[in-house]
Amino acid sequence: MVVVGYGTVGRMHVVQHTLNGVKVLGVVEPHTALHADIAADGLVLLPGIEAARRVNPDLWDVCVPTSGHIDVIDSISFVDPCARILVEKPVCHPEDAERLAAVLVRHQGKIVVNENYASSTITSCLRDMIEELQVTPTRLIVDMSKQRQPDVLQGRFIDTVLHATGYEGPHLVTVAEDLLGEDANWSVLGAWIRDHAGFAPGDLRGTRQGGALIRCVTESGCVLDLHTALDGQLHEPGPSSSPHLCTWHTGPSNRHRIARVDGMRPNGEPVTLVGWYAPLPWAQDNRTRGAVGVFREGVNTPHLQEISDNSLGAHLRRAVSHFTADLPDPYPVDRSLRCLRFLESWLSSALGLVEAS
Repeated sequence: MVVVGYGTVGRMHVVQHTLNGVKVLGVVEPHTALHADIAADGLVLLPGIEAARRVNPDLWDVCVPTSGHIDVIDSISFVDPCARILVEKPVCHPEDAERLAAVLVRHQGKIVVNENYASSTITSCLRDMIEELQVTPTRLIVDMSKQRQPDVLQGRFIDTVLHATGYEGPHLVTVAEDLLGEDANWSVLGAWIRDHAGFAPGDLRGTRQGGALIRCVTESGCVLDLHTALDGQLHEPGPSSSPHLCTWHTGPSNRHRIARVDGMRPNGEPVTLVGWYAPLPWAQDNRTRGAVGVFREGVNTPHLQEISDNSLGAHLRRAVSHFTADLPDPYPVDRSLRCLRFLESWLSSALGLVEAS
């Protein structure tokens, strides 16, 4: 395999590929500041896509910022029309969708999107709990928030197209779709996007980068809140009647990845199911640990359980299996493009409401 891009995502992928038994033949990274890191990690620096093609990789893994996805995919396809390509979510920016479609017409190899939340055990457990307890969801909150200002100040890429929705937005939509069993064909009730208060007004690093929310109603009647905040602020900590839930929601961290399902059982009993995706701030191996909980009215002690949730490793493994053993595609390009259209509508709704106010 050849990895293109050696920022935070690229490094994480190299670690997981190695654990999965995939040999990384080299790394393509145009930024010279990262070349020393590549050498220090014992990897081979490849000067470009054409040079990488000469090492005959079985797979390519595209880990550059979203704005560069289409250029890299196009370049790989040009030198290797049958290349098997894994690309980080979202597959591209909205304005690149038409160009991507043209590449897909000529490209003969498989392309898989790395949307690791499609391979999360937390989502699977929540789905099983909904079925076992016969819960009809009436509300779903998916919230992924982290204080990212230190990352931005250290050079983390900024999405100036999808803004705050571009980082966690694909994860939020994927989790909601997988929990509700519905495509993102939801009616929008409201939306907003805000600046990051940690940056001065007009600073592009903070403009529309603070957080975003969209509230929808699904075809089944469930009210859905998708929320992300790049300043670590949670949309809704949890029911005031469940102090345990509030504690687990906020935790000793400014990073939260939570799915909460409120619903009713056939006997009329209200129930809340919560999933905490990795990383858990209190778990020793927090990158691969998640948790689920069941909260019932009148029960002071909720049922909580930690479980393994290395969704990145699992998704990369499933992608490789799709490439090499013709197993199902864990996240097709078509699904990523559909998600992208939803994120566009979210942003459009949010900006439209801002302009109208």
